[in-house]
Amino acid sequence: MKSDFFTMDGDYSKGIRRSIGVPELDTYFRAEATSCEDKEKLEILFEEGIDRMKSNTYDLARRQFEKINCLRVEKGWNIHLLDATEVFLKRGFQREQEWRWQVAEPSMEIVSSFLYGDKY
Repeated sequence: MKSDFFTMDGDYSKGIRRSIGVPELDTYFRAEATSCEDKEKLEILFEEGIDRMKSNTYDLARRQFEKINCLRVEKGWNIHLLDATEVFLKRGFQREQEWRWQVAEPSMEIVSSFLYGDKY
């Protein structure tokens, strides 16, 4: 799984290295880059990185939800939930249709309502 973006002296303060998953998998990438022969150790490092990534992603989502909820409750913003889960469960043309029905059209209605003062 050698990564082209990984370097031993990588700067984690900018660019792709700030992405979710990169810092969490740093130990794994470093072991892999030093040609670690111990496949079991690499597997453990990888799994630990994935666990940290899941935990950090959950924490990020929770903080984002709290901020959005604050805008809704404290600021009185009219926030709409668009659930795109079904889009990712489909393939091909069905995915395109699901995107249009579940995300694109409702989004356009909400924006139109906001801009032109309809029911939303």
